Amino acid sequence: MPSSWIVDTGLAVVLVGLDVTGLAAYWFWENLNQWAARPNRVERAALRLWLVAPLGSQAWQ
Repeated sequence: MPSSWIVDTGLAVVLVGLDVTGLAAYWFWENLNQWAARPNRVERAALRLWLVAPLGSQAWQ
């Protein structure tokens, strides 16, 4: 049977990983909500799309 310190260290690593993952998900969700709440209007966005789309296809050739 493994020593108790190995089990304790493994559980600590797992719990810290879960905590960091939870904080990162919360940070991402809050920033996504703030971004969605802003007015995201760009002047002449359709024109910019039509200007950039042909250039993007040329870059891959």
